[in-house]
Amino acid sequence: MPTRLLPPKDKPDLTAKEICRRIKDEFDHVELNATEGQDQVGSMIETFVRLRAPKAILDWHTRVRDTAVHVWISDDPTDELAYVSFVAMDGGDVFIGYCSQQHEDRAKPIVERCQSALGYDWMDK
Repeated sequence: MPTRLLPPKDKPDLTAKEICRRIKDEFDHVELNATEGQDQVGSMIETFVRLRAPKAILDWHTRVRDTAVHVWISDDPTDELAYVSFVAMDGGDVFIGYCSQQHEDRAKPIVERCQSALGYDWMDK
């Protein structure tokens, strides 16, 4: 099951740049790719158009696309399952998907550190 980390309602939203800075401060193995992040947001927008999503969703994703960054994090880059990846977007949630239950289990400590570094809330925890 995917994980969503949500910005707290009582604090200012983080920019993608600030999310990346905090993640880089917390982890030794981080890869950031703005082109990939922007491409992923572009794919999301195409899907939302096809699904006839509300205009507000399209507008928000269009607004944050140019600053989106794909983030990849690991404590051990040789471990194929102990990693987390997501797209950092200005004022957005952190949505983390997994390829298997084993991946989710191995990534949990990384997700917990992300939550702490960002000061975000864990949805449904």
